[in-house]
Amino acid sequence: MRMLEHRLARARLAGRRLRARLAPRSPARVAPARLVLDLSQADSDGDLPPAALRRALVEAVDWRGPLPVTLLVGSRGDHPLAEDLIRFAHRLECATRYVTTGGGVDLVRARALVDRGLESVRLVVAGRSDDVQSAVLGVGPEVAEQALRAFVVARAERRAGMDIEVGIPWTGASPVEAPAVASWAMALGADGVRLLPPHLAAGLGDTADALSAMGSLPGLRGGAGARDALHALLRHGGSEPGLPRRHAPGLARRLPCPVGGQRLELDASGTVYCCPHKAPIGRLDGRLEGLWDAAAPHLDAIRSCSRACVHTELAPESWTAPAVAMGPRIE
Repeated sequence: MRMLEHRLARARLAGRRLRARLAPRSPARVAPARLVLDLSQADSDGDLPPAALRRALVEAVDWRGPLPVTLLVGSRGDHPLAEDLIRFAHRLECATRYVTTGGGVDLVRARALVDRGLESVRLVVAGRSDDVQSAVLGVGPEVAEQALRAFVVARAERRAGMDIEVGIPWTGASPVEAPAVASWAMALGADGVRLLPPHLAAGLGDTADALSAMGSLPGLRGGAGARDALHALLRHGGSEPGLPRRHAPGLARRLPCPVGGQRLELDASGTVYCCPHKAPIGRLDGRLEGLWDAAAPHLDAIRSCSRACVHTELAPESWTAPAVAMGPRIE
């Protein structure tokens, strides 16, 4: 049953992306295919209460049916709400992804996340050297290693079909660091690695030529299309998000941005948007679907944007990761 639900979710995602590119500028004709909950920021007095986040999940499923849910927790891998939200989404038949830099993830936490139905992990690792990893992500390489080992062991213990991916954010150090990260990740039992383009290419220098060697990274996901998009960003991105549409690869050069149908993000303060680079739709203080009725200005800004983003969270992607029958052998 869950496999059928996931296939239906993929079909809905593809259809909503297409409508977001081609439909009139109307929230009634464009609906988000994925819900993103950003819990990565520090607690503040303005954060939504847990009940409001759970209610948003229920409303999203009532409105759009079961849809993929991504939790962005950053270095807060032990966020106190994460387990509850994953369990809640799983019971609503929503596939769940957890994106973290590994802080706070030990074996106890990894087991708890697996037990609550987590289906996909993206562990973000910038480098194996302490200088790079700490400078880019604010955590040391030992934190990422503890988290990766914990997820691999927990998956094997529970005989779960959870996918474990290591995401490598592209920085000026990536030509040197990425091969080391990929080899380390695959040796410890990750299912694959993915290069994560930045939102902004400014300040990275001309590292595009270094991508020619990235095709041989062990476990690399995304294929040549992802490398072409990153190459174009590094060559032409400049100081604004993404790159000029005329330099974008494939359909992105000719069609409007699809992110209005790709995702709807809700951060811990209650701010709601599809694209983080445009003025938000508003702040959640009622029903999620009701707030979407006011999304026309946000969608207009997206469709009229002259830039094309290739960042993994904003570019069109097939969300559901390949499942594994059982975790890999533990060394």
